[in-house]
Amino acid sequence: IQFSPTLKDDMTLSAFVNDLSRNCYFTFDKNDDRYKHYTVKLFQIEESLMFNMTENPDNANFNVFVTGTTNMTSTLNAPAFCAKGHYYQLSPVVESSKCNIVDSSGNPITANADDDDTYLGMEQMSGVTVIALERIFYNMQVFNDRLWEVADNTNGYGKFIPLAFVKRESIMTDD
Repeated sequence: IQFSPTLKDDMTLSAFVNDLSRNCYFTFDKNDDRYKHYTVKLFQIEESLMFNMTENPDNANFNVFVTGTTNMTSTLNAPAFCAKGHYYQLSPVVESSKCNIVDSSGNPITANADDDDTYLGMEQMSGVTVIALERIFYNMQVFNDRLWEVADNTNGYGKFIPLAFVKRESIMTDD
């Protein structure tokens, strides 16, 4: 992705993210100093993009009911949603709906910005993207019925069943 040259910290960038089926906005987070000869500005996906409809009325078009998610029901033709990796920035209201996620040793995986947020890093003067980090967590929302009883004590939000964790990273190197 190429953005306008002379990027500034107060800019909001927009890009269509196919995996979310919508335009996303990115706001400045910090400068990345891994490159010696030029400045890279890291922009993270705007947090309000995943606010519920009450917190961000623009999300009514996407039926976002839970902060920290984006509804994918119409795109995937199933009761599904996306969240940031490992439920990063998911509303505490739905804590009981989340599944426990563990590594191969059985240790809980906790969400954090470095591993679970989506970022774009652009060279400041040219606007060329040199870092792209996409982390999206697809989930299905399951409610109790006569055959399926897994959603006890979930405050009416059902149980969130993880389907896939998409982690795409593209980083320009000196090689």
